Amino acid sequence: MTQPAAALRAWVITIPWDAGLTTKNQKMSPMKRYRLTQLAQTTAYGAWCAAGRPRASGKVRLSITVRRARALDEANVMSGLDGLIDGIFSAHRVRGYSVERGCMTVDDSPQYLELGEVRQEIEPKWKANEQVIFTITEVE
Repeated sequence: MTQPAAALRAWVITIPWDAGLTTKNQKMSPMKRYRLTQLAQTTAYGAWCAAGRPRASGKVRLSITVRRARALDEANVMSGLDGLIDGIFSAHRVRGYSVERGCMTVDDSPQYLELGEVRQEIEPKWKANEQVIFTITEVE
């Protein structure tokens, strides 16, 4: 008799962040870009902690929803999400403090993290209330 397959787990983590702040198109000094990227990592790490510090046992698929008032082109969306992804999947230092190496997964390499759908929800109500929603699903 065969055993039923274990249900795949899924998590939804909402991060209060505007992906437009850290895109490559933003004109700023290297130090300001570094500080904003660190802030993005810290914010994402805090959202992961608030979600109960979930951990996946294997590879996961990350689908992303960006909520903001104005659309970004696809390349800018991805460049604006880099710090957030690092904060949840590979943070080992957040604002100078040592934290877990590999939070949600061991790290963010293709061995552990697969990128799913990336979409934008554009509505005026997201102005000054931007969010990035990570939907993380275990992959068989």
